Amino acid sequence: MEHLIIKYLLPTSLLIMLFLSCTPVGYFSSSPKKTSPAATGDDVMLLIEQGRFYEAEKELVPRIVSNPDDPLPKKQLSLVYFKTENYPSAEKLIRSLMQSDPEIFSMVTENFEFDLYYIFTTSLIRQNKLNTVVEYFYLVADRDGLSKENKLKYDLMLIEFDYRSERLDLADERIRSVLTEHELTQDQKLNLYYLLSSSEIRLNKLDSSLENAIFLILNDYDFKYSRKIKRLLDGIVNNATEDQLERLRPKITDGYRELAARSVDNTSLKDKILRAVNTLENTEVTIEMRENGNNGSYINYIKIFPDKDITAIYISSKDSINYVNPPLYDGKTLTLRIPGKQILSKENSSAAPPGSGVESLKWEFVNDTLELKINLTENLNITLERSFGEEFEKNDNLKDRHSLKINVYLPEQTYTQAAEPDDGGTKYTIVLDPGHGGDDPGALSVMTKNDGGRYTEKEMNLMLCKGLKQYLEERGYRVFLTRDGDYYPSLHERNRIAQNRNADMFLSVHLNSASSKNKKYWQSDRYYGAEMIVRNSLGKMPEFINFQAGNRQEWMKLREKALEQHEKLSDILSKTIPGSLEKPFNAKRKVKPKNLVIFSGMTIPHALIEAGFIINNKTLNYLLSDKGRDDFFEGVYNGVEEYRKGAY
Repeated sequence: MEHLIIKYLLPTSLLIMLFLSCTPVGYFSSSPKKTSPAATGDDVMLLIEQGRFYEAEKELVPRIVSNPDDPLPKKQLSLVYFKTENYPSAEKLIRSLMQSDPEIFSMVTENFEFDLYYIFTTSLIRQNKLNTVVEYFYLVADRDGLSKENKLKYDLMLIEFDYRSERLDLADERIRSVLTEHELTQDQKLNLYYLLSSSEIRLNKLDSSLENAIFLILNDYDFKYSRKIKRLLDGIVNNATEDQLERLRPKITDGYRELAARSVDNTSLKDKILRAVNTLENTEVTIEMRENGNNGSYINYIKIFPDKDITAIYISSKDSINYVNPPLYDGKTLTLRIPGKQILSKENSSAAPPGSGVESLKWEFVNDTLELKINLTENLNITLERSFGEEFEKNDNLKDRHSLKINVYLPEQTYTQAAEPDDGGTKYTIVLDPGHGGDDPGALSVMTKNDGGRYTEKEMNLMLCKGLKQYLEERGYRVFLTRDGDYYPSLHERNRIAQNRNADMFLSVHLNSASSKNKKYWQSDRYYGAEMIVRNSLGKMPEFINFQAGNRQEWMKLREKALEQHEKLSDILSKTIPGSLEKPFNAKRKVKPKNLVIFSGMTIPHALIEAGFIINNKTLNYLLSDKGRDDFFEGVYNGVEEYRKGAY
């Protein structure tokens, strides 16, 4: 841990709001009259101070019934309810006191009903009755006249109100003031730093928020805040732009790893933290294969991709992969028997990343059949998907990519849309997919560059997506790319990236081509305009190995909804993109149906955009110009905004 202290113990700065109340021993103890302990309730206060709330309630209820005009038992019972976070009951009791004594809060001072006032107003705040509580703030006659203890409680109450009211700058200011002005317990200090970090995530002060999260890690000696700190780190990751994430990644990773080391006794939490590290670092394991020494059927590669919700195992081959159905699964090991297939590797096993839910992969060749065993850490849900051919557009220079994808669903994963995170992750997230890449150039231009080469679709797609990413980020969106260089992520991998980023939308960007039979028309107005490609079928449903029937039904509902959203989004973009382009490039083209592999099974809104025809020289020059690109970016942005306002 020393390296973390040396690197990150700096002056500091997501959500989760509640302060642990700092309740002084002397609640309701002062009284102008001297009476017996039973009458003053000293015996009950002792129970409350010892945390014996159930016993205190049993003592107080009969006293209230037998003497309803005595306010003390009601005040003490309201404290019991407040301590046990039963805020509605605490509020109700105090309102009954207010009915019998309308002047009870006419003026609140150090010695007159401050404790009751604090319980009442804080209970309102914690029920989010923010408009109601405002009128009671001004009843404290003299804040400076309060004791240090009560002044702190009053300040904490105002901070909590500001936070819940989204007055985050004011909450930030008050927190810093309290940290310097008051002597705080360790627990009070940790709560304040937690809230400070939470607020700053929502204010997009990610560097400062991370420093505060690191402070919590270094000072949480009892390991009480590990789950909350993980939510803070998750929130920073979820709200960071790609550039911010690249810069902050080492420090965030160190924070996650320190949390994992502290959670050795909590296997579930440790695995979740390690999964977050895997996601952050895009951890993968690739099993190297030897060069093929014969012409038999063999596996090209095996990759293990662990994400925070799903670990995906990809098995790729030059030809189809047919396994004996049903696969064997005993709750811990999935065995796939693949006749006639070989794995040309020096090894016969591979370990998987920690926290991935997969312990290892093992294989052997028995009776002309490859037996592949996926050993899991526990009984987890599994699906299998097959893909026959990976190209978006047929290219005779490419071989079909056949793959088998094994999805291992990690604990708490269900087929539901991602809920709004409770750590401030409120930005709308878009994953942009620059089509093609690597050994797949896509379409080629007619126009040549200065060096005599031709423009490739893959480089144009990447250029457009990088510019669009910046354009959308400047307007408040959170944007990620499926690739940022000249390489080819498989179509399943592109889908995985969108899922990994909890994306709200997936946009794949391409450039159009045309049949060589019509080459004489390529430079004519026949080949102007952007075009949307839509899938009109659900795609093949995964094979559910051990899911319950309800999960299958839920997957189908989500897929059907996503397909409807896909069609609506595509229809909107088919209007907004031409609407932003200048003549003659604003020609409107019909939405074109084509059952693309990349959208098979996708359960978020998605669209594929053909930004223009790469084989048309005027279009290409337009998209190479700053004006043309900005026009295109504006059209996409307008479409996304219109789609979101429609609440589809």
